[in-house]
Order: sequence, then structure tokens, then C-alpha cells
Amino acid sequence: MARDIHAMNPPRSERRTFWKYAYARSSFVETAIFLETFFRERPSFGSEQLKVHTIAILTTYARPFKQKEPVRLDQSFVPAGYRTTHDWVIEHRDKSVAHRDLNAATAEWGFVNQLRIVADPAGITIHTLSAFMEDTLAHDLLALVCLLIPIMERELEPFIQTHFNPLPAPGEYTLNLNDDNPSVWLEPARSNI
Repeated sequence: MARDIHAMNPPRSERRTFWKYAYARSSFVETAIFLETFFRERPSFGSEQLKVHTIAILTTYARPFKQKEPVRLDQSFVPAGYRTTHDWVIEHRDKSVAHRDLNAATAEWGFVNQLRIVADPAGITIHTLSAFMEDTLAHDLLALVCLLIPIMERELEPFIQTHFNPLPAPGEYTLNLNDDNPSVWLEPARSNI
């Protein structure tokens, strides 16, 4: 039985907390999908395909941890055994994907964000280098997101039980995150995405 979705108007802080955990869960699900595609396609080291996979994986995983307060996901959700994996992803997202920092990591072959200048008779071509996802790290990250998804679901459960039980009428809705006391906190979506 459908009910009036406006009967209980959750405070903005609750709606934003719900958004934070829903966004994090969605990001981790997408990361898992990208990692599974990475394992299925097995791009060769140094290839453009590997660069594309790596950028998608690093960016998608890091999104919840890079939001502004109050919707930034706290790093305390990352289990201690996966902290090294998490830290590697965040550092490489920050220093070689999202930004090109002069204080980026170094490898045995040199500075990660260095420029590669290729000279030939036609002139020069300038390339930037990117972090590449290695299999061991990818396996660890997949295990991590598979742990984080149900954790986010548990965080979502109280809001869902309170505000979506019973379910609203069938349809797609958007959540009002900005108004302190909106007359409509959950409204029909304007278009399909």
C-alpha cells in the first residue's frame, strides 16, 4: 500500500546523511563494476585502456572521501587491513589524476608526474604519465569495496525504515537536500537519467 511521502518530513541533516551513505554506496558499486571490467578485459601494462580503467577506478572510489563537510565519508569506515590500499588510491587520485602536483609520488624510474618529451624530426610531443592499476592492488580494492557496500547499506537502513516504510507510490523520486523545511522533501523526478 502506497502512502503519502510527505507525511514525515525528515530534517535536512538526516536527508544529507542519507545522501552521503547512498552516494558512497553507489560509488563503491560503480568501483566494483569498473574493477570487474578491468579483470575481464586485462589491459596491457602502459596501454591507454589501462590508463582509462585506472582513472575511472581511482576517481570513482575516492568520490565519497573527497566531498565537502557535512557529506564527506569518514575514513574510519575503511577497515584497518585495507588502509594501505585506501591510502594508495587516495594519494594517486589526488596527486596524479585529479591534480598534477609537483610533490607527487616517485617510483624507481623517477617522479610520477614528470613530463615525457619525445623528439623526432617532425618536432616534439609532450606526454604526461599516469598511475596504473596493478592486479594486486585491484584485487585488494575489489575486496575493500565489497566490504564497504554492506556497511553503507547498514548506514542507510534506519532512514529507509523510518521514511520509506511503507514504500511511496511506484515511481522515481529526487531528494530535496537544500531546504531546511521543504513542503516536499521527496518529489517525483523530472526526467529519467
